[in-house]
Amino acid sequence: VVPPVFTFCPPGSNLGCNPASVPAPGAATATDVCGAATITSSLGAISSNGCLRTQIRTYVATDGCGNTSTCTQVFTWTSDLTPPTLVCPPPVTVCCAWEVPPAAPNSVLATDNCGSQVTVVHVGDVISNQICANNFTITRTYRGTDGCGNSTTCVQIIMVKDDVPPSFTVPPQNVVVDCGPNNEAQYQDWLDNHGYAEAFDYCLGPLTWSYKVKNIGTPAECGNTFQHYIEFSVFDECGNYTSKIASFTVIDNVAPAFVTPPTNLVVECLEGEDNTGDASYYAWLDEMSAIPVIENCGPYKVQYYIVNTIKGCGPSWSRTVRWRLSDKCANIREYTATFSFVDTTPPVIVDCGPNITVSCPEDVPPAD
Repeated sequence: VVPPVFTFCPPGSNLGCNPASVPAPGAATATDVCGAATITSSLGAISSNGCLRTQIRTYVATDGCGNTSTCTQVFTWTSDLTPPTLVCPPPVTVCCAWEVPPAAPNSVLATDNCGSQVTVVHVGDVISNQICANNFTITRTYRGTDGCGNSTTCVQIIMVKDDVPPSFTVPPQNVVVDCGPNNEAQYQDWLDNHGYAEAFDYCLGPLTWSYKVKNIGTPAECGNTFQHYIEFSVFDECGNYTSKIASFTVIDNVAPAFVTPPTNLVVECLEGEDNTGDASYYAWLDEMSAIPVIENCGPYKVQYYIVNTIKGCGPSWSRTVRWRLSDKCANIREYTATFSFVDTTPPVIVDCGPNITVSCPEDVPPAD
């Protein structure tokens, strides 16, 4: 009546995920006090608890008298063919490429039907619809894998759209310069340097500049002066731009000037020469009127007129002349000088008659 005794019962095991079958029966051993024992085995039904599966193999040892004993081998495994569920971060729109957030697997919400740990990795980014350096679409893919190797993916859409125009840190400058020989070079330098403007792009990309003439109204121009209104525009890589109008003006506030001012002249009346002073006057007038003129801005005119003429004693006289220098911009400079014709030489007695001797005072002849 003494049943056999198992000396070795094959151990059970966890078979992991989705095994094709449980292992074959193991080599169980048993002893019996009355001789050898026969060992058989059988598999029980599979039981389920969620994703957990359990199946028991029972070994039976039987001796010659029909006495029996049993031992069990327990197998467990996970039955999971369902991939996890992933929820990617929502779509994002940024202005610039440098604002694109880095991949963040931890931001993906992952759940598994069997409750296993889901490992999420960043698969990669695919760029599409690229129009410019800061206008494109990123499709960012994440993959989640559960403990049984089931995996799925989700995508996050990141839009990069640069719609912010550059901004002036220094706007185009209105420039006013005096008329002179370098005006065209000054104007070209102003154009080449964008009206001396400076600009900044939020997306930190390179900037390009353009300009076009935007003359407003009819500016008053005279001589070599001019005034130009220019619209300066600065563009970023995606075609966003900012514009501002500035003016370059050449003015003339400087009147023409003689290199040296006219000088007064005094001419002495001398016998046998210009005893009226007219020839000397006109020679002086021509000389003074021919003094070289400095004018910085185009044509000029030299005019003169007589301020007054004063008659002196005898042949002497004086005349004051005023010169007016004017340019096309109505700048005027005047000079005044005086020509004087004088007689400072006393007369010369050429014959006083012979000396005479008289006896008495009353014999002195009267003056003649």
